[in-house]
Amino acid sequence: MEAIDGKPYRFVLVHTNSLREQKTKTLQKRWEKEKRELEKRLRV
Repeated sequence: MEAIDGKPYRFVLVHTNSLREQKTKTLQKRWEKEKRELEKRLRV
């Protein structure tokens, strides 16, 4: 148990594969979009 400003707190760490997969997909989509935009700029 940890104390912050004199008040006791308990922390629980939650790790899920589904959340990691969701974040990975989001980043991949963002990178693909950025890649398309950069390629588009190069053609101009």
